[in-house]
Amino acid sequence: LLTPPTRRKYISWGYPDGSLRFHVANATPRHPSIGKVISVHENLHTGTIRCAAATDDGGRLITGGDDCTVGVWRFVKVGHRRHLTLLRHLCGHDGPIQSVTACQEHGILVSGSSDGSAIIWDLQKLTFVRELGGHGSPVMSVSCNACTGDVLTLTRGGASQNRHAMAAASATSATSTAQDNAPQELRIWTINGFLLVCMEISL
Repeated sequence: LLTPPTRRKYISWGYPDGSLRFHVANATPRHPSIGKVISVHENLHTGTIRCAAATDDGGRLITGGDDCTVGVWRFVKVGHRRHLTLLRHLCGHDGPIQSVTACQEHGILVSGSSDGSAIIWDLQKLTFVRELGGHGSPVMSVSCNACTGDVLTLTRGGASQNRHAMAAASATSATSTAQDNAPQELRIWTINGFLLVCMEISL
């Protein structure tokens, strides 16, 4: 993830200590080595961070982790150092967070979870808006159209699983070969939660 607005740094995650690391993306006189770690932010989540997104203005960072929460952080720059200040942990999922996205144009952020749920949150108030329900398998990817506000969700195959079984499977990292080979389901929703498109795709 390149950090906006300058995109001179990128963020990596997936570490067992729940940390994020900022790396040099573009060489500068101060940081000539591309890929060099310039800051580490530990214990942002309990367990591994699985996904992250940033607002276009670079003011907020959104993270999702194994602890089933969505973290919203404010970038605070003091001198040459950049700090992360927690604004809120958003709770509403029963499984690890697989994908997050932020849409400043419509004032929302969206999260998708292994429990088969996708949730729209208010980006300013940091409160629950609505759940996009009916997914039969883990929601692996979410995105939002900046022009229309429409939300896309992509789920892994295996629609016959129920929500509790998916949460248990995600906790033990158990995934069947049949699931991996199954078609994925793409859904497009309005920002108000009305389903516009539901179709199976193969990737």
